[in-house]
Amino acid sequence: MLTFSRLISYIFHPLWMPVYIFFIAITVDPYLYAFFPRALISLFVIVLGINVIAPGLSMLFMWKRGLIVDLELSNRNERIVPYALVLMYYSISYFMLQRTELPIPLPIYSMFIGVIVSLAIAVVVNLVWKISVHGIGVGGLIGTFLALFHLHDYSIPLLLCGFILIASLVGFARIFMGKHTLNQVYAGTLLGFTVSYCSIYYNWVI
Repeated sequence: MLTFSRLISYIFHPLWMPVYIFFIAITVDPYLYAFFPRALISLFVIVLGINVIAPGLSMLFMWKRGLIVDLELSNRNERIVPYALVLMYYSISYFMLQRTELPIPLPIYSMFIGVIVSLAIAVVVNLVWKISVHGIGVGGLIGTFLALFHLHDYSIPLLLCGFILIASLVGFARIFMGKHTLNQVYAGTLLGFTVSYCSIYYNWVI
């Protein structure tokens, strides 16, 4: 069960979640599928890849140097710098994409805003309390697609059920491994869900 929990935690690591969300969204959402230019997919692979690889390498470097205890960032006090790095990478990517004036649908920009706002809140909360960023990731997954369902007037109940199952497995894994309490998982999931839903449904764009 420990191996299974570790595998779940890795597959649904917060760094991967925006990548999963983006590619599932442009595949299943009729609006995004129709209006997101296929020619821009390679660009987004690069952008999202940078937002995964750069923070990942940064954390690996910090671990090798003894600046963090482990790559899971189990110590709350060690989370601020890595979170701030991810926040910086996503913020830079967002503003660079906006300045290019590419024909990108608003919900895509709103997805970036959702990630940025969620991370910013997580950094602040983490100063006093350890919130589950895995929870934020899976909560964001559910919130994003529920917002897209409402915004574009369609639904895929089986997909939503699958996301809820994933969120449950991730929550179980984090608690079973002793990385978080139930309240920390609930709080992270609620935060990720709320921010992602609101950012997309209400078109948060800077």
